[in-house]
Amino acid sequence: RRPLKMALLDDAPPRALWAVGPGACEVREAARIDVERLGPEEVVVRTLWSGVSRGTEALVVGGHVPASEYMRMRGPHMGGAFPFPVKYGYASVGRVVMAGKNAATLVSERVLCLHPHETAYVVDQSAVRVIPSATPAPRAVLAPNLETAINVVWDARVSLGDRVCVVGGGVVGLLIAYLCARIPGTHVTVRDRQDRARECAVLGRAPTPSQDAVDDQVWSDASRASSSIRFVHVTDENDAAPSRMEDEADCDENDRDYDVVINASGRPAGLAACLELAGTEALVVEASWHGDASCALQLGGAFHSRRLAIKSSQVGRVPPDRAPRWDYARRMALALRLCADPRLDCLLEDPPLDFGAPGFAESYARVLFPHDKAAGSTTTSSRSSCHDESRRTGLCYRIRY
Repeated sequence: RRPLKMALLDDAPPRALWAVGPGACEVREAARIDVERLGPEEVVVRTLWSGVSRGTEALVVGGHVPASEYMRMRGPHMGGAFPFPVKYGYASVGRVVMAGKNAATLVSERVLCLHPHETAYVVDQSAVRVIPSATPAPRAVLAPNLETAINVVWDARVSLGDRVCVVGGGVVGLLIAYLCARIPGTHVTVRDRQDRARECAVLGRAPTPSQDAVDDQVWSDASRASSSIRFVHVTDENDAAPSRMEDEADCDENDRDYDVVINASGRPAGLAACLELAGTEALVVEASWHGDASCALQLGGAFHSRRLAIKSSQVGRVPPDRAPRWDYARRMALALRLCADPRLDCLLEDPPLDFGAPGFAESYARVLFPHDKAAGSTTTSSRSSCHDESRRTGLCYRIRY
């Protein structure tokens, strides 16, 4: 313990990312960690990576959390209070560098914690989950999003042979499609206004355990191989009509007769599109949270004659039919095991953001609000030193520490 203690004491105090106003962020210094007062059940975690959940964090940083949801939206280790200033995030991957006497077995373990973006922190040992040896630390940041996708698939009750449509090809939407495609006989379609054909090709191909990364050769092989996930590119505002670039041979003759339709677009128009795509007696699952935005739906027309059902899905609650046997720890353990699949690397943005780089807070804000020219305004030099914006994919951004 002595070398680790001295290294921790000699280092600079921890630093954390704070949202301080709509679209504005800054890095703040935190109090030094007093290792002499470490509790018997506590662990000190040095952060290696953290993941950015763009949808939720954009709502938080944009100031769009409704006052009615302030308590429910609090993260387990959130700092500050809504609306601002607030320290938010929930996909931190690090290594335990010190532990109290009752948590000593965790020292040197790689762990996941639902903690904000911060260089080091102290939490109770019950707040961390050990990352399986088969799961690389940079990929483990996907676990909270994968946990959300698992819950959505449970809520959607996807079964053998179902025709499933996922509206929205962001990280959560693609993970939902990835899980659904693993159920025998399913036909899975992803619809998005951005081109996600390559990601669908990789996630839907047969797994190759020997492949430890999604490199250029894998992209090439995936483009030639048969994929169990079909991609439809849409360009209209309601996310329903295919674009002209879509090959006619790729259109499904039953493209508006799905058994299960899931909205993961983060947009009210996506949910409206789901109602058009659902078949008779089909289930529509709303996996997006819209914050304080209103969501108008057309419930006339064929909505009643097709007897459609709309169901919400939220990761904060395990579905009732599983709750007697599944708790949050078991669900997260499943997500971490599934993160061992190298195909998931196609969802990781490269290069990652660098927490220690000049202009990091501004670059983080631009990740959340890519179309807002005012967000994270900074000098050209600090922008280029932190992140190469020309290589954005719009998928899972990681922060390297």
